[in-house]
Amino acid sequence: MYLGGVGAGLLLGGLVGLCATADRAWLQTALAAGVLAGLLLAGPIDHFRTSFPRRYADYLPAPAVDPVALTVLALTCVVLAVTLASGDFGERTDVAASARALVVGIVLPLIGLVLYWWFVRRVWNVGTYGAMHGRWMFGLVLVVAVIAASLWLESRTGIVLLAAMAFVAAGDIGVAAFPDSWPWLLVPAALVLTGAVLGRRFPHPVLGIAALAVVAASALFEHPPWDNLHVGATWLLLPLAASYTVASSLPSSEPVTATSLAVPAALAVPLIADYGWTAYAPLVESERTLGPDSWAWTSTGLSVAAVVACGLAAAHLGKRPT
Repeated sequence: MYLGGVGAGLLLGGLVGLCATADRAWLQTALAAGVLAGLLLAGPIDHFRTSFPRRYADYLPAPAVDPVALTVLALTCVVLAVTLASGDFGERTDVAASARALVVGIVLPLIGLVLYWWFVRRVWNVGTYGAMHGRWMFGLVLVVAVIAASLWLESRTGIVLLAAMAFVAAGDIGVAAFPDSWPWLLVPAALVLTGAVLGRRFPHPVLGIAALAVVAASALFEHPPWDNLHVGATWLLLPLAASYTVASSLPSSEPVTATSLAVPAALAVPLIADYGWTAYAPLVESERTLGPDSWAWTSTGLSVAAVVACGLAAAHLGKRPT
Protein backbone atom coordinates (compact mmCIF):
# COMPACT_ATOMS: atom_id res chain seq x y z
CA MET A 1 0.00 0.00 0.00
CA TYR A 2 2.73 2.47 0.93
CA LEU A 3 4.77 1.63 -2.17
CA GLY A 4 1.66 2.11 -4.31
CA GLY A 5 1.07 5.49 -2.68
CA VAL A 6 4.61 6.60 -3.46
CA GLY A 7 4.24 5.48 -7.08
CA ALA A 8 0.91 7.26 -7.46
CA GLY A 9 2.39 10.43 -5.97
CA LEU A 10 5.33 10.36 -8.38
CA LEU A 11 3.00 9.85 -11.34
CA LEU A 12 0.69 12.64 -10.20
CA GLY A 13 3.58 15.04 -9.64
CA GLY A 14 5.01 14.28 -13.07
CA LEU A 15 1.67 14.88 -14.77
CA VAL A 16 1.19 18.19 -12.95
CA GLY A 17 4.65 19.22 -14.14
CA LEU A 18 3.68 18.41 -17.73
CA CYS A 19 0.73 20.79 -17.37
CA ALA A 20 3.09 23.77 -17.05
CA THR A 21 2.40 25.14 -20.53
CA ALA A 22 0.41 27.97 -22.07
CA ASP A 23 -2.72 25.82 -21.66
CA ARG A 24 -1.99 25.21 -17.97
CA ALA A 25 -5.53 26.03 -16.80
CA TRP A 26 -7.25 23.49 -19.05
CA LEU A 27 -4.56 20.83 -18.59
CA GLN A 28 -4.73 21.10 -14.80
CA THR A 29 -8.53 20.97 -15.01
CA ALA A 30 -8.42 17.83 -17.16
CA LEU A 31 -5.99 16.19 -14.73
CA ALA A 32 -8.16 17.15 -11.75
CA ALA A 33 -11.26 15.72 -13.45
CA GLY A 34 -9.43 12.45 -14.04
CA VAL A 35 -8.29 12.25 -10.42
CA LEU A 36 -11.78 13.00 -9.05
CA ALA A 37 -13.43 10.52 -11.42
CA GLY A 38 -10.97 7.86 -10.30
CA LEU A 39 -11.61 8.53 -6.63
CA LEU A 40 -15.39 8.51 -7.03
CA LEU A 41 -15.54 5.44 -9.26
CA ALA A 42 -12.95 3.28 -7.50
CA GLY A 43 -15.46 1.97 -4.96
CA PRO A 44 -18.27 1.18 -7.45
CA ILE A 45 -15.85 -0.49 -9.88
CA ASP A 46 -14.43 -2.62 -7.09
CA HIS A 47 -18.00 -3.47 -6.07
CA PHE A 48 -18.74 -4.87 -9.53
CA ARG A 49 -15.45 -6.75 -9.73
CA THR A 50 -15.94 -8.43 -6.34
CA SER A 51 -18.18 -11.48 -6.47
CA PHE A 52 -18.10 -12.15 -2.71
CA PRO A 53 -19.40 -9.87 0.05
CA ARG A 54 -17.01 -7.00 0.68
CA ARG A 55 -16.94 -7.68 4.42
CA TYR A 56 -14.96 -10.89 3.75
CA ALA A 57 -12.56 -9.46 1.16
CA ASP A 58 -9.75 -8.87 3.63
CA TYR A 59 -9.79 -12.51 4.72
CA LEU A 60 -9.56 -14.13 1.27
CA PRO A 61 -6.29 -14.69 -0.58
CA ALA A 62 -5.53 -12.06 -3.18
CA PRO A 63 -4.81 -13.17 -6.74
CA ALA A 64 -1.14 -13.36 -7.66
CA VAL A 65 -1.70 -11.26 -10.79
CA ASP A 66 -4.49 -8.74 -11.24
CA PRO A 67 -5.27 -8.62 -14.98
CA VAL A 68 -7.28 -5.40 -14.64
CA ALA A 69 -4.40 -3.61 -12.90
CA LEU A 70 -1.93 -4.83 -15.53
CA THR A 71 -4.26 -3.67 -18.31
CA VAL A 72 -4.63 -0.21 -16.79
CA LEU A 73 -0.86 0.01 -16.30
CA ALA A 74 -0.21 -0.95 -19.91
CA LEU A 75 -2.76 1.53 -21.24
CA THR A 76 -1.32 4.28 -19.05
CA CYS A 77 2.19 3.64 -20.36
CA VAL A 78 0.98 3.66 -23.97
CA VAL A 79 -1.00 6.88 -23.55
CA LEU A 80 1.89 8.65 -21.81
CA ALA A 81 4.39 7.49 -24.44
CA VAL A 82 2.21 8.60 -27.36
CA THR A 83 1.36 11.93 -25.72
CA LEU A 84 4.96 12.75 -24.87
CA ALA A 85 6.12 11.79 -28.36
CA SER A 86 3.45 13.92 -30.04
CA GLY A 87 4.32 17.03 -28.02
CA ASP A 88 0.65 17.91 -27.51
CA PHE A 89 1.39 19.53 -24.16
CA GLY A 90 2.66 22.63 -25.95
CA GLU A 91 5.50 25.02 -25.18
CA ARG A 92 6.68 24.63 -21.60
CA THR A 93 6.74 27.56 -19.19
CA ASP A 94 8.80 28.11 -16.09
CA VAL A 95 7.55 26.28 -13.00
CA ALA A 96 7.74 28.41 -9.86
CA ALA A 97 8.04 26.30 -6.71
CA SER A 98 7.91 28.42 -3.57
CA ALA A 99 9.33 27.17 -0.31
CA ARG A 100 5.93 27.46 1.36
CA ALA A 101 4.29 25.25 -1.27
CA LEU A 102 6.95 22.58 -0.80
CA VAL A 103 6.53 22.64 2.99
CA VAL A 104 2.76 22.27 2.64
CA GLY A 105 3.22 19.42 0.17
CA ILE A 106 5.33 17.52 2.69
CA VAL A 107 3.56 18.30 5.96
CA LEU A 108 -0.09 17.68 4.99
CA PRO A 109 0.38 14.12 3.64
CA LEU A 110 2.61 13.38 6.62
CA ILE A 111 -0.18 14.39 9.01
CA GLY A 112 -2.59 12.11 7.14
CA LEU A 113 -0.13 9.22 7.30
CA VAL A 114 0.40 9.65 11.05
CA LEU A 115 -3.37 9.70 11.66
CA TYR A 116 -3.83 6.58 9.54
CA TRP A 117 -1.08 4.79 11.48
CA TRP A 118 -2.71 5.84 14.75
CA PHE A 119 -6.11 4.55 13.66
CA VAL A 120 -4.62 1.19 12.69
CA ARG A 121 -3.11 0.87 16.15
CA ARG A 122 -6.55 1.50 17.66
CA VAL A 123 -8.29 -1.06 15.43
CA TRP A 124 -9.23 -3.27 18.37
CA ASN A 125 -11.22 -0.42 19.88
CA VAL A 126 -13.58 -0.22 16.91
CA GLY A 127 -17.20 -0.55 17.96
CA THR A 128 -20.25 1.44 18.89
CA TYR A 129 -18.23 3.67 21.20
CA GLY A 130 -14.82 2.88 19.81
CA ALA A 131 -12.25 4.60 17.67
CA MET A 132 -14.42 5.17 14.60
CA HIS A 133 -16.97 7.27 16.47
CA GLY A 134 -14.17 9.60 17.52
CA ARG A 135 -12.62 9.99 14.09
CA TRP A 136 -14.04 13.45 13.41
CA MET A 137 -12.50 14.85 16.57
CA PHE A 138 -9.11 14.17 15.04
CA GLY A 139 -10.38 14.98 11.56
CA LEU A 140 -10.84 18.55 12.74
CA VAL A 141 -7.06 18.70 13.12
CA LEU A 142 -6.75 18.03 9.40
CA VAL A 143 -9.32 20.71 8.55
CA VAL A 144 -7.54 23.30 10.68
CA ALA A 145 -4.16 22.32 9.22
CA VAL A 146 -5.42 22.62 5.62
CA ILE A 147 -7.08 26.00 6.24
CA ALA A 148 -3.95 27.32 7.94
CA ALA A 149 -1.80 26.05 5.06
CA SER A 150 -4.05 27.66 2.44
CA LEU A 151 -3.93 31.01 4.23
CA TRP A 152 -0.15 30.72 4.56
CA LEU A 153 0.37 30.15 0.84
CA GLU A 154 0.95 33.06 -1.49
CA SER A 155 -1.87 34.93 -3.22
CA ARG A 156 -4.90 32.77 -4.12
CA THR A 157 -3.01 29.54 -4.73
CA GLY A 158 -4.45 27.92 -1.60
CA ILE A 159 -8.08 28.00 -2.82
CA VAL A 160 -7.68 24.67 -4.64
CA LEU A 161 -6.38 23.16 -1.41
CA LEU A 162 -9.56 24.26 0.35
CA ALA A 163 -11.65 22.82 -2.49
CA ALA A 164 -10.00 19.44 -2.04
CA MET A 165 -10.53 19.53 1.74
CA ALA A 166 -14.20 20.43 1.29
CA PHE A 167 -14.57 17.41 -0.99
CA VAL A 168 -13.06 15.16 1.69
CA ALA A 169 -15.24 16.62 4.44
CA ALA A 170 -18.44 16.34 2.38
CA GLY A 171 -18.26 12.55 2.24
CA ASP A 172 -18.02 9.86 -0.43
CA ILE A 173 -20.20 7.43 -2.35
CA GLY A 174 -21.20 4.77 0.15
CA VAL A 175 -21.93 1.13 -0.59
CA ALA A 176 -25.67 1.82 -0.44
CA ALA A 177 -25.32 4.15 -3.45
CA PHE A 178 -23.81 1.55 -5.76
CA PRO A 179 -25.98 0.92 -8.83
CA ASP A 180 -27.01 -2.49 -10.11
CA SER A 181 -25.56 -2.22 -13.61
CA TRP A 182 -22.33 -1.07 -15.24
CA PRO A 183 -23.84 1.68 -17.47
CA TRP A 184 -24.77 3.67 -14.37
CA LEU A 185 -21.06 4.31 -13.82
CA LEU A 186 -21.19 6.67 -16.78
CA VAL A 187 -23.45 9.02 -14.79
CA PRO A 188 -20.87 10.25 -12.22
CA ALA A 189 -18.18 10.25 -14.93
CA ALA A 190 -20.33 12.54 -17.09
CA LEU A 191 -21.13 14.75 -14.09
CA VAL A 192 -17.43 15.12 -13.29
CA LEU A 193 -16.77 16.18 -16.88
CA THR A 194 -19.69 18.62 -16.81
CA GLY A 195 -18.53 20.13 -13.53
CA ALA A 196 -14.99 20.58 -14.87
CA VAL A 197 -16.22 22.44 -17.95
CA LEU A 198 -18.59 24.64 -15.94
CA GLY A 199 -15.88 25.39 -13.39
CA ARG A 200 -13.52 26.45 -16.15
CA ARG A 201 -16.13 28.64 -17.85
CA PHE A 202 -17.87 30.10 -14.79
CA PRO A 203 -15.44 29.87 -11.86
CA HIS A 204 -17.03 30.43 -8.44
CA PRO A 205 -15.30 28.19 -5.87
CA VAL A 206 -17.47 29.35 -2.96
CA LEU A 207 -20.61 28.34 -4.86
CA GLY A 208 -19.19 24.87 -5.39
CA ILE A 209 -18.26 24.54 -1.72
CA ALA A 210 -21.83 25.53 -0.81
CA ALA A 211 -23.08 22.62 -2.93
CA LEU A 212 -20.65 20.32 -1.12
CA ALA A 213 -22.13 21.54 2.19
CA VAL A 214 -25.54 20.37 0.94
CA VAL A 215 -24.05 16.94 0.22
CA ALA A 216 -22.61 16.80 3.72
CA ALA A 217 -25.94 17.83 5.29
CA SER A 218 -27.79 15.09 3.37
CA ALA A 219 -26.10 12.50 5.61
CA LEU A 220 -28.80 13.23 8.21
CA PHE A 221 -31.33 11.40 6.01
CA GLU A 222 -30.10 7.89 6.75
CA HIS A 223 -33.42 6.10 7.37
CA PRO A 224 -36.05 5.07 4.76
CA PRO A 225 -37.71 6.58 2.88
CA TRP A 226 -35.65 9.78 3.16
CA ASP A 227 -32.35 7.94 2.74
CA ASN A 228 -32.85 8.29 -1.02
CA LEU A 229 -32.02 11.98 -0.61
CA HIS A 230 -28.59 11.11 0.70
CA VAL A 231 -28.05 8.49 -1.99
CA GLY A 232 -29.03 10.98 -4.68
CA ALA A 233 -26.80 13.70 -3.23
CA THR A 234 -23.73 11.44 -3.09
CA TRP A 235 -24.32 9.80 -6.45
CA LEU A 236 -25.44 12.86 -8.45
CA LEU A 237 -24.56 16.12 -6.71
CA LEU A 238 -21.18 15.17 -5.21
CA PRO A 239 -19.38 14.43 -8.53
CA LEU A 240 -20.73 17.61 -10.12
CA ALA A 241 -20.02 19.85 -7.13
CA ALA A 242 -16.56 18.43 -6.41
CA SER A 243 -15.40 18.74 -10.02
CA TYR A 244 -16.87 22.23 -10.37
CA THR A 245 -15.25 23.44 -7.15
CA VAL A 246 -11.78 22.15 -7.97
CA ALA A 247 -11.93 23.36 -11.57
CA SER A 248 -13.06 26.81 -10.39
CA SER A 249 -9.99 26.99 -8.15
CA LEU A 250 -7.51 26.29 -10.95
CA PRO A 251 -5.01 27.10 -12.25
CA SER A 252 -2.67 27.15 -9.30
CA SER A 253 1.05 26.67 -8.82
CA GLU A 254 2.27 23.19 -9.72
CA PRO A 255 3.30 22.10 -6.19
CA VAL A 256 0.01 23.29 -4.69
CA THR A 257 -2.01 21.62 -7.44
CA ALA A 258 -0.20 18.31 -6.94
CA THR A 259 -0.72 18.52 -3.18
CA SER A 260 -4.41 19.38 -3.58
CA LEU A 261 -5.09 16.49 -5.93
CA ALA A 262 -3.34 14.14 -3.49
CA VAL A 263 -5.28 15.46 -0.48
CA PRO A 264 -8.46 13.36 -1.00
CA ALA A 265 -6.44 10.15 -1.02
CA ALA A 266 -3.92 11.21 1.62
CA LEU A 267 -6.37 12.65 4.15
CA ALA A 268 -9.60 10.75 3.50
CA VAL A 269 -8.24 7.36 4.57
CA PRO A 270 -8.00 8.12 8.30
CA LEU A 271 -11.39 9.88 8.22
CA ILE A 272 -13.79 7.64 6.29
CA ALA A 273 -12.17 4.19 6.21
CA ASP A 274 -13.80 1.29 8.04
CA TYR A 275 -11.57 -0.80 10.26
CA GLY A 276 -12.47 -4.33 11.29
CA TRP A 277 -15.27 -6.61 10.23
CA THR A 278 -17.58 -5.30 12.96
CA ALA A 279 -17.76 -2.03 11.04
CA TYR A 280 -19.64 -3.92 8.31
CA ALA A 281 -21.60 -6.63 10.13
CA PRO A 282 -22.86 -5.87 13.64
CA LEU A 283 -23.48 -8.91 15.79
CA VAL A 284 -26.96 -7.76 16.76
CA GLU A 285 -29.51 -5.80 14.77
CA SER A 286 -29.59 -2.19 15.82
CA GLU A 287 -32.83 -0.60 16.96
CA ARG A 288 -34.82 0.94 14.15
CA THR A 289 -35.22 4.65 14.74
CA LEU A 290 -37.38 7.18 12.96
CA GLY A 291 -34.75 9.91 12.80
CA PRO A 292 -31.03 10.54 13.12
CA ASP A 293 -29.36 9.50 16.35
CA SER A 294 -27.02 11.68 18.37
CA TRP A 295 -23.95 10.42 16.52
CA ALA A 296 -25.52 11.26 13.14
CA TRP A 297 -26.24 14.81 14.32
CA THR A 298 -22.71 15.21 15.69
CA SER A 299 -20.82 13.76 12.73
CA THR A 300 -22.98 15.51 10.15
CA GLY A 301 -22.78 18.81 12.01
CA LEU A 302 -18.99 18.62 12.15
CA SER A 303 -18.84 17.66 8.49
CA VAL A 304 -20.98 20.61 7.43
CA ALA A 305 -19.02 22.93 9.71
CA ALA A 306 -15.76 21.77 8.12
CA VAL A 307 -17.07 22.42 4.61
CA VAL A 308 -18.42 25.84 5.62
CA ALA A 309 -15.08 26.75 7.21
CA CYS A 310 -13.34 25.88 3.95
CA GLY A 311 -15.84 28.05 2.09
CA LEU A 312 -15.24 31.03 4.38
CA ALA A 313 -11.49 30.67 3.96
CA ALA A 314 -11.90 30.43 0.17
CA ALA A 315 -14.02 33.59 0.18
CA HIS A 316 -11.28 35.35 2.14
CA LEU A 317 -8.57 34.19 -0.25
CA GLY A 318 -10.69 35.31 -3.21
CA LYS A 319 -10.25 38.91 -2.04
CA ARG A 320 -6.47 38.70 -2.35
CA PRO A 321 -4.82 40.15 -5.45
CA THR A 322 -3.83 37.61 -8.10
